[in-house]
Amino acid sequence: MKSKNLLFIIFASSIILTGYSQTKPNKVSVANKSIINSDLIGSQKLNSAIGTIELDNTFPTDETMKRIYEVRDIQRASEIVLWSLPTIQFQAWKEGQENAFGTNGPEFVVYTTLKENTGIVTSNATTPYIFGWPDLTKTGPIVIEMPAGNYASAIMDWWEYPVCDMGLTGPDKGNGGKYVIVGPNDNAEDFKDKGDFIFQSRTNKLSVGFRVLEPGDEAIKEFTDIVKVYPLKNDNHDTKFVFKADKDWYGQAPIGLKYFEMLHRAIQNEPVRDRDKAYMEWLHYFGIMDGEPFEPSENIKNILEEGGRLGELTARANAMEPYFAKPYYEGTNWYRLIDFPIEQEDSVRYYTDERAAWFYEAVTTTKGMKTETPGQGQVYLSTKRDSDGDFLKGGETYKLTIPANAPFEQFWSLTPYSEHTRGLIRSEITEFIDANRDSRDERLVFNDDGSVDLYFGPDDSKVPSEFHNNWMQTNIDEGWFPYFRLYAPKKEFFDKSWKLADIEKIK
Repeated sequence: MKSKNLLFIIFASSIILTGYSQTKPNKVSVANKSIINSDLIGSQKLNSAIGTIELDNTFPTDETMKRIYEVRDIQRASEIVLWSLPTIQFQAWKEGQENAFGTNGPEFVVYTTLKENTGIVTSNATTPYIFGWPDLTKTGPIVIEMPAGNYASAIMDWWEYPVCDMGLTGPDKGNGGKYVIVGPNDNAEDFKDKGDFIFQSRTNKLSVGFRVLEPGDEAIKEFTDIVKVYPLKNDNHDTKFVFKADKDWYGQAPIGLKYFEMLHRAIQNEPVRDRDKAYMEWLHYFGIMDGEPFEPSENIKNILEEGGRLGELTARANAMEPYFAKPYYEGTNWYRLIDFPIEQEDSVRYYTDERAAWFYEAVTTTKGMKTETPGQGQVYLSTKRDSDGDFLKGGETYKLTIPANAPFEQFWSLTPYSEHTRGLIRSEITEFIDANRDSRDERLVFNDDGSVDLYFGPDDSKVPSEFHNNWMQTNIDEGWFPYFRLYAPKKEFFDKSWKLADIEKIK
């Protein structure tokens, strides 16, 4: 009987010991191995993407925890950059405009000179911009008396969501009308008898932008003499415009810690949408909050300096190689821009990377800018590579052939930009007209078949002399990229029966 009991005890003990040996953490530190091959149990040293990390009896060591938190915070800072680009671009433009031109809020600058436009990211070099930045917490609801005519205009909220188009692509359809814009805390129904078109903004700060599609100073004067922007509560309907200030300035977003200092200013007095709460939580951890001063510790400063710069490079790479998109023309490097809904979301997802690719190097999205209707709005194509697949470099000379019968009802334009600033290339040119070439440019030399050869390079030494006026200057040691725009594109653009070939390097 005793032997049976002894056997039972031995058998039971073997089960317990066997089970324990299968789950007991390994207490012996092993040689470094990849974290991919680890069960993360016991004491181990592991090679990982963030360096060597160590477990002590399954616990991350103090040094490992410190490294994990550091990497997490840098990653969060980098992701915040991608997410916040729309509001930062507007904040940078607003602050730059006010500092350079002495404007305040709803006062407008009419951008017509090279210096004025060079400060704007991927500024259009064919039709003038007219921009103001009202703050509804200061003005209350505003009124815009939009004149009839050939105008493409829009109001955007502080995250670059369209409040409404005005003019040709707006509800007035180019016939003009009285627009009333109310704030996020207003009841739009209370204002339905105050104007022809009532729209509610989701933010208090706004961008109001006008574009005069007819060329020449006379067309601009005709527009500014008629258009009115004023607070609804104010009987004074005067609208202030700044003309021909001709100042050199920068409206591009800063990098590193200064980026987050600007972001802190951008989010003040603004509501938070549900979809942005996770990012706002991360900002909270960094001490970036609405209504609170931003006073980061030295550790947070270092994290935001590094994370901000990594975010800048991530945004740059995201725009250079958009993994989420295919070239518009098969077999080329041309991409169609604004590759996302203008609401920047749909019923199932938030287009963070897609919108970051656009807002890293551009501003505003409107219905007209993402048209799918022949004869209306604009479309945009861009590339960062030549026909050999190499990046476009300012020290090389290139040729782009625009085939005959380009599909537009208004005109096409081609503008080169600096990869560093995403603005017009700051070269030896002094006249605004030289920053761009378009189908209305009387200087252009056409080929016999109706096509146009455009040239780009640091000088015109490799450009045939008869095509000198088709050449645009770039800078040595600076990357560049073009925007090709079609205004009122025809169906041949959408069905791709008309096609742009890649830019070719002249060797």
